[in-house]
Amino acid sequence: MKALRFFTKSVFLVSAIAIFAGCSDYVQDPDPSTGGPLFLIACNGNDDGSLVEGLYTMQIASPAPKLEFITEYYPWAKGLNYVDFNNGRIAFNVDNPPEGQSRVAYMDVSNLKDVKFVPNPSAPEGWVCKMSKGAKPLVFKDGRIAYHVVFTREVYEDHHEGQLAIYNPKNGSIELSGKLTDFILAQPENGGDTEDGSMKAGFALSPDNKYIYCWVYGYGTTWGSYHEDTDYIARYTVGKPFSYERVEQTSRVDYITGDGKYLIVGGGIHRITLSTSSFDQDISEYDIIAYSGQVSKKSSKVLRAWGGQGLAIYDFNGAESIWLYYITRNEDMEKKYNAAGGEYQFSADESHVYFTGSTDFWNHKGDMVVYSSLIEENNTKPDSLTFLPSAFNTGGLFLLISE
Repeated sequence: MKALRFFTKSVFLVSAIAIFAGCSDYVQDPDPSTGGPLFLIACNGNDDGSLVEGLYTMQIASPAPKLEFITEYYPWAKGLNYVDFNNGRIAFNVDNPPEGQSRVAYMDVSNLKDVKFVPNPSAPEGWVCKMSKGAKPLVFKDGRIAYHVVFTREVYEDHHEGQLAIYNPKNGSIELSGKLTDFILAQPENGGDTEDGSMKAGFALSPDNKYIYCWVYGYGTTWGSYHEDTDYIARYTVGKPFSYERVEQTSRVDYITGDGKYLIVGGGIHRITLSTSSFDQDISEYDIIAYSGQVSKKSSKVLRAWGGQGLAIYDFNGAESIWLYYITRNEDMEKKYNAAGGEYQFSADESHVYFTGSTDFWNHKGDMVVYSSLIEENNTKPDSLTFLPSAFNTGGLFLLISE
């Protein structure tokens, strides 16, 4: 697609703004025959109600993108960090779930408007099952969906049991990973007041889909005072309830690199080599947080944005030069269009990156440009592909679903 350098052409920009003056003028059915990249994005709606809040598809087109409303339900805080996409299925933790439904919705690219919700597992008598706000689900290659649930007493008390639930839409079955009591009480770091164990939200699925790496912890209620004790990373074998194996004494699970070599934990700055379980602390001075579409599917590389300044790639293999800065903010790129937040994605073949630029990076209230860039060092002239009005500047949801 020919680059559109419209941010340097005031006449074009005025025309683009006019195009977006009315909702009916720019919300159109995408045309799959064009073969252009198709994204799932979020919209804040507008004051007069002509633009509905929710999820939309956005297909690259010039001068205006083709936009279609999909559903009123959207991820928690409209963030990509609560979304997973695998083999044509999208799942996300919902900010606004319908009454009586769980917090995890899912849909397929082949029929995006058919939004379904995973079930909450049945709780034992005297217990209730809850689902955490903002807990990201994960999608298996075969379409199963893993999500975090917590069982608590119907009568309020501190005792609780966090577990994984794995739902199979094909037959309606739910696999529960099982209580963590035995695993936690067997750990040598326990204190005398560690009484039970649970699981927090945040887990990673191995590329072969055989294991899930979980963040678990011990806790106690000694003398009526609830306290959490030691954190651990445990490996759960899918299909074998209660099969927790210790990996490391640390906290927080972020993701597994696409080559399956490394588990990134503890805020994105600690690396566990899965083949040896060796733990490397402080491998970078920066958090390396990445979400769906930002982690390479075939290497140890991830994408990272720099607070409106640009984009880079980080390689967890620890080569001599592990940072590659490929989008930089300088005089050759209009300063008002900075690389924005979490809105960037690898292309399907990982040869280039799609990302957005915004006039208002911090408050997410300005208009946006959608860019494409080859992955090459210090690219100051990325291709501008199309323009989006401020209602779609939600601060993060920008998911490539077909190309």
